[in-house]
Amino acid sequence: MEIDYQIQTTASDGKFSPRECVKMAKENGVESIAITDHDTVGGVPEALEAGKEFGVEVIPGIELSTSLDGCLIHILGFGIDHKRPELLSRLAGLKDDRDIRARLMVEKLQELGFDIDFAKVRARAGGVIARPHIAEELLENPANKEKLAAEGIATKQDVFDKYIGERGKAFVYRVPLTIPETIRLIHDSGGVAIWSHPAWPRPATYDWIEETLKNFIGLGIDGLDTFM
Repeated sequence: MEIDYQIQTTASDGKFSPRECVKMAKENGVESIAITDHDTVGGVPEALEAGKEFGVEVIPGIELSTSLDGCLIHILGFGIDHKRPELLSRLAGLKDDRDIRARLMVEKLQELGFDIDFAKVRARAGGVIARPHIAEELLENPANKEKLAAEGIATKQDVFDKYIGERGKAFVYRVPLTIPETIRLIHDSGGVAIWSHPAWPRPATYDWIEETLKNFIGLGIDGLDTFM
């Protein structure tokens, strides 16, 4: 059985609409998928309808941002009740917080000499603003061509590496959810919580890794991504 349980759509920072993602899954022989947009379930209803249309199982999901020792951590929620009022209320607050964070990063980029407008970033995102929207707006503005070329920046990854990644000059650290809150929000919404693409925020000893995993298990994490 072919599956894909981490798909972002245009509801957050994905390239394709929820319906397009389901259609591509069908065309590529993928029988079961999860829609896991960043901090939003906005793409789930359309994906569920498309799942019925194309005969693909669609699991309602989300990818929530939290932190560990100052490092950005993502936790996936699978099988959530995407209509739960308490979840939607919390996500509305996260959307507002993402807007504030994006505005602050745009202001930093402006201070660094780039021509970038927050309103255009907001329009580009449509739904939840994510850092790729900032990178795209920066790269596609002709007014930034000379400065970008002088600094050897040609791709979104370049923009992340130098400016809006966690060690970048314009990065803003703003994560409103703690790990316990994130796991509880997923569980209260009927889902399972999975640590997405685990990354260690410091040079990791085996003892440190073991202790961290024990802490996650104690907080109720249900699983984690692994390399196979």
